[in-house]
Amino acid sequence: MTEVWELPEDRLADTPASCHPRKSASKDTHDISKGKMVVDHHRGFKKNNKPVEDTTKVKMKWIPPGDNEVKLNVDGAFSREDRAGIGILRDQQGAVIFTACRQLQKCRDATEAEIMAIEEGVTLALQWTDLRLIVESDCSTVVELITGTKPNRSAYTFRINVIRELLRERGSRLAKISRDANMVSHGLAQLGKVHGRTQVWLHESPSEVTEAITSDCNLNSS
Repeated sequence: MTEVWELPEDRLADTPASCHPRKSASKDTHDISKGKMVVDHHRGFKKNNKPVEDTTKVKMKWIPPGDNEVKLNVDGAFSREDRAGIGILRDQQGAVIFTACRQLQKCRDATEAEIMAIEEGVTLALQWTDLRLIVESDCSTVVELITGTKPNRSAYTFRINVIRELLRERGSRLAKISRDANMVSHGLAQLGKVHGRTQVWLHESPSEVTEAITSDCNLNSS
């Protein structure tokens, strides 16, 4: 049985007989905060020095592309009733080249929605820029399927091969990012799914993602 004694810090080494133990809810030894000691009937007194973990979440930010590059962020959204996707293309200064959302037809699951969003996004981006593309998705499964070096034999083989060819066209590349750094395209995919919209905005964006775009720029400048 383990018991916890409440003691002032300056008296940890001297335990008076008048102190009454408060029994722990568990038989196991718990993490005890500073100013307390653990009493184990088999091992005696011991001070708990376990470090406290820092659980503060660091928000990941969107990072602009390099010289002679543009960045395409894409996302897919899927439900039984609706599916949609696509994203945003921006230059080195963060200026919008286009934003887009569209409903996706003949999409069997969430993975295929992410793949189709990449295919649609890259195809559109190649029409609106002559620069090298940096394509970003927050779906690790799809990024691994496309960037893998082994032949793909999944149900998505045809689309994956199409995307690989599109990326080779200008030496473009696909990378995995966190959802925090992909909020604009996430919002656009949801816009297409929830509202059933298929639309392209050149050099501008719908009001639903304006705040997210501004946040990306602010995080980048901070």
